[in-house]
Amino acid sequence: MESIVQALQQCASAHGNLSAQEVLQSWQTDMAVPEPSEDFVGTAVFTLAAGALQGASLEERQVCVVGIERCLAAAAALFDADAQRRLQQTVLERTLRRFDESGDALAAKASLEVLLPGQSAATATEPLRAVLALLLRCVGTERITAKELLELVRGDVAVAVAVIAEGLAAPRPVGLPLWSLQLCRMLQQLTSPDVSTWLMQRADPSMDFSATPMAEFRAKQLVHCQVVALAVVQFDVLGHALLAAEQPAQRQPILAALIRAVHSLVGSRDLMGPGRLISRCVAFDFMRLGFRFLAPFARKLIDEVHAREPAKTLRLTCRVLSWLLVHAEADGNPFLAESLRPLAVEWLMRALGKSNAQGDCLLALLALTANCNTIEGKVLDLAIETLEKLMQSSVLKLEIDLRHWRAFTNSGVEGFSSLGLEISIPDESAGMSEPENEIDSEDEAWPGTVGVDWHCEGAEPTGTGNPCCECGQRASEGCFGEGYFEGLWYCLRCWDSWQDAPPEMTAISPWPLESGKDGQAEQCGSGALLLRAPGPLRCGISGMLLTHTDPANAPVHIPGSLSASYAVAFHRRSLERWHRRSGGRCPITGQPLDLKDAVECPAVTQALLQFLTGDSGQAGSEAQ
Repeated sequence: MESIVQALQQCASAHGNLSAQEVLQSWQTDMAVPEPSEDFVGTAVFTLAAGALQGASLEERQVCVVGIERCLAAAAALFDADAQRRLQQTVLERTLRRFDESGDALAAKASLEVLLPGQSAATATEPLRAVLALLLRCVGTERITAKELLELVRGDVAVAVAVIAEGLAAPRPVGLPLWSLQLCRMLQQLTSPDVSTWLMQRADPSMDFSATPMAEFRAKQLVHCQVVALAVVQFDVLGHALLAAEQPAQRQPILAALIRAVHSLVGSRDLMGPGRLISRCVAFDFMRLGFRFLAPFARKLIDEVHAREPAKTLRLTCRVLSWLLVHAEADGNPFLAESLRPLAVEWLMRALGKSNAQGDCLLALLALTANCNTIEGKVLDLAIETLEKLMQSSVLKLEIDLRHWRAFTNSGVEGFSSLGLEISIPDESAGMSEPENEIDSEDEAWPGTVGVDWHCEGAEPTGTGNPCCECGQRASEGCFGEGYFEGLWYCLRCWDSWQDAPPEMTAISPWPLESGKDGQAEQCGSGALLLRAPGPLRCGISGMLLTHTDPANAPVHIPGSLSASYAVAFHRRSLERWHRRSGGRCPITGQPLDLKDAVECPAVTQALLQFLTGDSGQAGSEAQ
């Protein structure tokens, strides 16, 4: 109730809305009632609906839209189904069906603000998230897809991803139990070729697809994937999705939708651009993503591998991780392979212990293990046992399946070669569409996922000890950091992973100085800006635009910044994470680095602001 009154008060005091003042006066005469009546909420909805369409300012319309969603959330908690339907019908007729003009203004404002330095993406997207929630309540969850979300944000892919990210991070709206899962499925749909094609048609209704060369069509799809990947990294979608996956009842389907989305972004060799972004993101968040969520997720799939859908999702998981390893290897980043290695071996051993494990699942797990460069020593015996089991059906089938897999690192090729199987990596220029497509846009998580407790070993924090500053899990055994990290607590798993940093690790490659411009016609707003932003305005590690301004995460230069082709800047937290993961090395030179030598570079923030507000001619040079 307080949230409804707050929205009315804002309309009345800040915007002089007389109707809101009258509603508040009527409420004050009846304050003894502990809960609002349907009549009061209905009156508030009428008032806010009028303000959402006819408010004197855009700020008033934003407040009204958020207030309407709060009214329906209160109704979901307090009223019966008939009362909720009556309120929803009022919102549908009085607001949503006549919302085009206000919707255009809200989308335009979000496009302008969502990337600005120091601007909160949560604040910029709050009105749009409220409209999305209203659509789900009033139109029906089955009728609201990624296309409707793109219509809401007027085709701005980056804003659509920001809405999803902040929707996952915020508390779930009352009365929408599958909110988080629906957002993850929208993300999955956003990455699909179908949505990319729809955006092309939206940008150019006269486009003749039958006369468009496949190379041009594919180039446009690659640009779309690049924009989505940039937005996924910029708005920390993976991190927010993991927050949503804390709900045990939805963990399995959320992770499955997330894996399908990542597959669309990284699942071929010509997706090196988005693959490089996502593989770095996964590698540096693997303590949480891998050990806390992915490990129990894969174990559960292996335990259910006799069933069709779990087996299919397991193969897809192995395929996605293999493609991430391919892109990480091309990027010169060994962290992901090192983190995955113990999990891949464990999963293969676990599957071999299942008498009913399917051969194609064993092959997928073996390919993942090989891609982690682990076919040696005791793992060699495990691999030989796996091959013997696979060959019991047909050697020819095994060779065909291996040719169809395609997601092989150089280490994976060498690993299979040591087993007597020769594999050739396909030509980079070939169309890298998947022959055996594990993705079906109509796929749902298999029956029983929603409402089932998918609690697995290692998936939940222990509840005792200190929270680790890296992975977030509580641990009674661990270490406090030293020097720059003095006073920060880390669990033994994270601490050991940094202590064992590879001595051969040298440096990362910076992002391109300038982004290409081909195939950008379908991109608009903040999505187009994300695509065009030059390297000096991006974090050299994560690829994010350097939008953070708080001292704990502000852009910094280090002594090695000038060793690259341009002065590479970093978000401080990304640099700290790299420093721990690499054993204290400089990401540019590979030499020892003291983080106390990192200095803030406000000129980068100013250059980014100039780029985003239209004065981009000097932005790249001023950032250096």
